[in-house]
Amino acid sequence: MLDVSVRVQSIRHFSVSQMALLIENAHLLLAGSAQHRSNMCEVLLAAAWICGEYCEHLCNVQGVLEAMLKAKISVMPGHILSVYMQNIAKLYAVLLTRAEEENDWDGIDSLDNLLLSKLPEFVLADHLEAQERVSS
Repeated sequence: MLDVSVRVQSIRHFSVSQMALLIENAHLLLAGSAQHRSNMCEVLLAAAWICGEYCEHLCNVQGVLEAMLKAKISVMPGHILSVYMQNIAKLYAVLLTRAEEENDWDGIDSLDNLLLSKLPEFVLADHLEAQERVSS
């Protein structure tokens, strides 16, 4: 899905909307055995990257950001958490820019508080790269 989304511009809007649904329903993908979770988590890597890279196609950037921040840190592999962190930053930047252009200072405070309340959970991840991305 990642390769197709990057190469075929005409399907990006559809691809982004479907990947947003995957992220918003990640809890369903992460249920079950460790082997099942391992395979399904790879889909979340692509979904997070696509949503972050092509966020202009997202209908609800805030909703996707909140869903990514609710990730089950304890069951997700570190390399996927790292991609989540990278793309959480992209979505945050887009929302922050929009709020700033609209002089929505309350919105900016709300975004900041959301991130500050959820990011400490990512610091507790077992994967060193995920911890590093959160803390820097």
